[in-house]
Parts: sequence; structure tokens; C-alpha cells
Amino acid sequence: SIAFVILLAGPGVTGEKVVLAQLAALARQAGMDEKTIADKVALQQSLFDVIKREANNDLAIREIRKRLMKGLTEEEKKEVPEAALQAQIQALVSPWYRWFLTYDPLPALTKVRCPVLALNGDKDLQVSAEQNLPAIEKALQTGGNPRYEIRKLAGVNHLFQTSESGAVSEYGVIEETISPQVLTLIS
Repeated sequence: SIAFVILLAGPGVTGEKVVLAQLAALARQAGMDEKTIADKVALQQSLFDVIKREANNDLAIREIRKRLMKGLTEEEKKEVPEAALQAQIQALVSPWYRWFLTYDPLPALTKVRCPVLALNGDKDLQVSAEQNLPAIEKALQTGGNPRYEIRKLAGVNHLFQTSESGAVSEYGVIEETISPQVLTLIS
């Protein structure tokens, strides 16, 4: 009995794919070179592989720690704040994060029968419009739902604010809570 669905920066692919694309986009926006970005994505993928393969948190934590510290000098290892490292690793092996990495929204989207409005900003560096909107549209088509609209909005970030760069650092300094364009589309 759901009247309609509005997806605001909704994923159309697994959390793993969203996070890997997000990592690359944020690194690019920060000015990193492509080799460094590729190395960061490869490391993150290797951590995700551990998380997906190893159900025992203690074993997963040990392996993740080893992979994060690999390649660091002894001096660099001393500079890593232990509390921050432990918090990061605990978040990676949390039940929610394990679920998020592998959850595929497509089977659920193929079952949606009510009207759907899917919106993403073209400056969204966290949930890429290019990666997710086509997957959402394909799922709706596969499920036979003819009542949908897919929109990539120009100049809008992940929070649907009018944005210059889409950088996360802009979120708190943009006075606009949400773009009037977005509110008009929703209404």
C-alpha cells in the first residue's frame, strides 16, 4: 500500500561498489594522482575481501590491521593513532557494515510497483549518479515498473545542496539546506 518511492542519492549497486567509487571520486577531488588512487582502491578492495571472507571478527581484525600497516616504516607505524585505527577497523567489521557491503538493492527494486522518483546530483561524490541511476533504472525496467522518473540534477551535491565542487568539506558551509529545484521535483 505504498503510494510512491523517492530515492535521494539511493544506491543502485552494492555498498562495496558504492564505497570503492566514492573513495576514488573523493581522492580525485582532493587532487590525488591516478596511481595513488588505484593503490587506495586496491587496498580498500583487499579489506573488503577480508570482511566478506572472514566471519570471525578477531581473525578479520588481525588481517585488516596487518594489511593497513603493510608497507609502513616502523616510524610511520608509531605515528598511527591506535584509538583511531581500532575505531576504523571496528566499524569495518560491524554487523551493519558487513551487511552494507554485500547488500544488492536490485532484487528489491525489481519488486517495486508504485511510482518511483530517483534523484542524484551530478556533483555527488559519495553516491555517483553515473554508477547508480542506470542500475536503478534497469532494475525498475526489469521488474516491469513503467512508472518511474530518473533524474541527474546539475550542480547538486550528495545532500542536494547547490554546490561548487561536491566536496564533503562544502556541506557545512553551504547555507542552502536543500536545492529549491529538488523540492520542486519532489512535490
